[in-house]
Amino acid sequence: MSGDVRELLDAAGLSRIADAVERLALPSVRLTARIVDEADLPLGASKIGGSPDLPPGWAWPDVAPVVGKGLAPFPLGFVAQLNMAEVASHDAAKELPDSGMLYFFFDDEHHFDSEQDYPRGWKVLYYGGDRHVLRRVPPPPNLPARGIYRARALTFSAELCLPHYAPYEPATIERLGLAEGLTEDEYEAYWRVQERLAGTEAERNHVIHRLLGHAEPIQDDVQFDCQREANGAQSWNDPHAEVPKAGAADWRLLLQIDTDDDGDSLIWGDCGRIYYLIRQRDLQRRDFSNVWLILQCF
Repeated sequence: MSGDVRELLDAAGLSRIADAVERLALPSVRLTARIVDEADLPLGASKIGGSPDLPPGWAWPDVAPVVGKGLAPFPLGFVAQLNMAEVASHDAAKELPDSGMLYFFFDDEHHFDSEQDYPRGWKVLYYGGDRHVLRRVPPPPNLPARGIYRARALTFSAELCLPHYAPYEPATIERLGLAEGLTEDEYEAYWRVQERLAGTEAERNHVIHRLLGHAEPIQDDVQFDCQREANGAQSWNDPHAEVPKAGAADWRLLLQIDTDDDGDSLIWGDCGRIYYLIRQRDLQRRDFSNVWLILQCF
């Protein structure tokens, strides 16, 4: 796969940066979704939306409000579940468990609340037990309609992806180890190579659901956004932001879920994406308790 990247870069006139880019290319798993009748999906099948298939004794996750606000816990929307046995053959670097279930939840209802009454409104849970004991759990009655997403079956394929580059973000130039940024022609060529790898050349509004690899940002660099928010800095002008910046490279994309608007509610903000990120050391330990979430939109 790496050789394919080198050939694409050379053919695009990007030989000047080919060594750096080839070194930073990462394997990922592409998720292709199609709307289905959830009743046709077996228990424990990978899916986006619908209802989670949870182990016995597991309650639907919720998020606790800030102490002293006088608010009740709020249920999280169910985003996806991944059957890791279905993913395993596509995980080229073998960074994920090869069995069990990963569950992803998110509270879209309160994410942009200025007072942050419900902080850290997401959860990622891992279950490594017997899939045959799972049971499908319906949404709680107090979960808003915007937190209920139509069921989509998933298929998987392996792909290679390149790091994000933006001419206005010095950090992306540093990441590639370049003394100077790309020219306008090189930037356009780099973007076309990324599209080629993702198979989106012919699509105007392409959907990219992705596991591992590099994030496809809509606004700023996702790793830097994650490091800033996880360390409590309000912006990069915050005097406390310089220290958090240094750890941005520790964060890895775990799962990216795109807006996939087929006449229902799988829309993040203004047609954006959500990104679950995990620190490299936690990924190596298969510890999903400290995952962070970033939402970017247009």
